[in-house]
Amino acid sequence: MLVVLLLTILFLGICFLALGVKIFFHKSHQFPETSAGHSPSLRKYGITCPHAEANKSCGETQEGCGGC
Repeated sequence: MLVVLLLTILFLGICFLALGVKIFFHKSHQFPETSAGHSPSLRKYGITCPHAEANKSCGETQEGCGGC
C-alpha cells in the first residue's frame, strides 16, 4: 500500500513539472496572460473584461482593466 502511495505522489510530481516546462524554460518565466481584458484577439472583436464592462455601466471610467 505504501509503495502505491509513493508511486502516485511521484507520478503527480512529474505531471506538475511537465505542465510547467514552458514556464520554466521560456525566457519570460511567466504564466501566459489569460485575462480577457489583455487579449489582443478578443479586443479585436470588442470583447473586454467583465470588470471594465461593469465600470462602464456604472459610469465609472477606468483605463485598462485594473481589476483583472
